[in-house]
Formats: sequence, structure tokens, C-alpha cells
Amino acid sequence: MKIIKTLAAVAALGVAAMTYSAHAADKGLIGVLMPTKTSQRWINDGDAVKSQLEKLGYTVDLQYAQDDIPNQLSQLENEITKGPKALIIASIDGTTMADALQKANDAGVVTVA
Repeated sequence: MKIIKTLAAVAALGVAAMTYSAHAADKGLIGVLMPTKTSQRWINDGDAVKSQLEKLGYTVDLQYAQDDIPNQLSQLENEITKGPKALIIASIDGTTMADALQKANDAGVVTVA
């Protein structure tokens, strides 16, 4: 639960830093990658983050990897090609994402992982 609160706080802070007005329409895309839908925890977290970001005017692409590391890596790489403002990632295995996260960083995408 502490991790979720921290993730939510960091995400909110990052989003707040990227925005001038909390009610402007279509501020851009934010990708949210969650590990699985087999746990109610991740479903609740994904829904909460999506809801809060949409209230701030962002378009949110929420995806679940079903605890499949290659699937989540593919989702991350696909998100980068969409040119999001930010990525919020609850990774299954962060070590496998290092190269893709570097690509996101090189593209100027704010990443919380």
C-alpha cells in the first residue's frame, strides 16, 4: 500500500509539474502500464491514476501486461512511439526495461517507474 501511495504521489507531482492549468482540455497522452489484472490492487491503482489524470485533461492509455515481461516491454516500446508526455510504469521486472526507458528518456518523455 505504501508503494501505491508513493507511486500516486510521484505521478501527481510529475503531472502537476508538467501542467499550467488543471482544467485545460487535451493536454496530451500519458501511458500507464500496470503489471496485471489478476490482482484487484493493480486494477484499482490503474483506474485511480487514469481517473485523476483525465480530470487534469490528459488522454490516458492504460494497459495491463498480464504478468508477462515481454508483453510489458512491448507495451512500453509501443507507448514511446506514440509520443506521450509521460509514462507511469508499475513494472514486473524493471531490469528488463532499461534500454526502453533510456529511449523514453532520450525522447524527452517524463517517466515514473
